[in-house]
This record gives sequence, structure tokens and C-alpha cells, in this order.
Amino acid sequence: MEQTGYIDFNAKLGEIVHLGPAEINLFFNQLKKTRVAKGDFLLRSGDLPDFIYFVSQGLLRTYIQDEDREIITDFFFENEFAGTFTGFLNHNQTTSLNMQALEDSEVFEISSELLHTFYDVDTAWLALGKYIFEKEFLKKRKREHSFLRLDAKQRYLALIEQYPQIEQRVSLKHISSHLRIQPESLSRIRSGKYFQN
Repeated sequence: MEQTGYIDFNAKLGEIVHLGPAEINLFFNQLKKTRVAKGDFLLRSGDLPDFIYFVSQGLLRTYIQDEDREIITDFFFENEFAGTFTGFLNHNQTTSLNMQALEDSEVFEISSELLHTFYDVDTAWLALGKYIFEKEFLKKRKREHSFLRLDAKQRYLALIEQYPQIEQRVSLKHISSHLRIQPESLSRIRSGKYFQN
């Protein structure tokens, strides 16, 4: 397996689980590394989400197609786990989300079957599943809280704090979709012309 991305993923695993090089290599040898061109899809609405992805390079988004508009639910940058996590946990349930590369990207695919196999091999791997799904739960909870408690400007500032590089890598159209505001409103916020009523 190529070393690009391996070191980052290896370091991430080292933060999560305490396993030796042999166990980690055994896991890696069964992963598929996939290159995804900008604009291509890893998942479409109606698919069965059998994989979680570790983003070693690039940027992904998930979105829901609502008639003629896209509602972006999440962004996934390097060194993050990406997926439609509810669908992954609910086997044989299709997803309503689309997952698309916003840049040329490389991901490691972790299948549900592989993850459960390693759970059985060594309970230390349960820490990986726990980490992935707890992080996703907290991320979704934070986003839910932002819509309940924060105004548009505060949501924008929170997003910039979470992803300082987002404005250099994501279009304002996609950022405004994620924040659930109109592009014109986002432009006013960014130019400092936004005043809370």
C-alpha cells in the first residue's frame, strides 16, 4: 500500500486505539484506497451505505436533494472520517444522502463487514467504532444546537472556527447552503454589513 495517507491514518489510529504495528498492518492490508475525482460521487441517494471513509486527501460533502435545490449537511476534510453514519449502522437501509468530492480526493474505505470482523478479532478495535460514531454524534449535536441557538452570523463564525480553511476551498454557494442562508445574506455577513435585529 502506498505511504501517502498511510502515515496520517496510522497516526489517527494511534490516538484512538492501542495496538501494535502488526495488528495495524493487518487492518490496513484489507483496506482499499480509492481516488475520487472532483465532482464524482462515493454515494448517491438510494444506495446502501456499506462503507465509512477516512479522508487522506481532499474534501467531500454530503447533501440532500430537495426538488431543485441541494441542502448540504456536512463537509469532510483531511484526517476526518466521512460517511452516512446512520445508514451505516442500520444495515440494509438505504440513504437519502449524496456524498460527492469537492476536490480530487483519496479515501480509505472501511466496510461494515471488515469493522465487525476486527471487533471480533480484538476488542481494542471497538474503540475505533466508538470514536467514529461518538465524534459524528457530537458533530451533529453541535450543528443542531447552532440552528436552535445561533443566528446566521454566529453560525458562520462557528463554521469558520471549526474549519479555518473552508473559505479558500469551498464555494460561497455551498457554504450558504450548509448554513441554510441565502448567498446574498452570507455576502453581507462576510462584508460586515450584517446587523442583528
